[in-house]
Amino acid sequence: MIEYLNIPAIPKDIEMALIDCALSLIDREGYATGPSIIDEMTSHYKNISLRRTFRHFKLQDTLIESRFREFILSHFGKEKEPLFIIINNTQDEPAIFPPHNDYARIIALNYILVAGGDNVTTSFYTGPEVDRLNNRFYTLDEIQLISRVRIDVGRWHTFNAQCIHSVENLLNTRILVAIIKS
Repeated sequence: MIEYLNIPAIPKDIEMALIDCALSLIDREGYATGPSIIDEMTSHYKNISLRRTFRHFKLQDTLIESRFREFILSHFGKEKEPLFIIINNTQDEPAIFPPHNDYARIIALNYILVAGGDNVTTSFYTGPEVDRLNNRFYTLDEIQLISRVRIDVGRWHTFNAQCIHSVENLLNTRILVAIIKS
């Protein structure tokens, strides 16, 4: 389900700047997803006290920003735009980001900066036909587990984002860079 790519890791100083930037976004207004998504998730899953965002960003240090943009350009081309995906567990027990498909992209191209805990896994499922036009969460009784993997931090990877998937055992904040065709 997961394919690791032969693309170098983001340089450590840039990784640290990206993590600092992502953490600074968490408490800003407009961070969390809309209430309808949160309401839908909490009606099916008890351990869900999460906030999620997809954010374009600009690093404070213009030299590091320039180096990061050059890194993306050299490995992904000019039509790719990096953005953060931040999932923040706001409770004192492990949480799940429920089974869903990504309606905004077909292929996920990600780099995990912070896992969100030591035992965070991504699970993939079969189930009903996915709706590519709407964000939908699935209950566990309508899907079947295919595989569960622990994705390495600091490695570029890809997977079919239309396959129903979840992120489980989140203890704190998960931060990744996603590459989106602009």
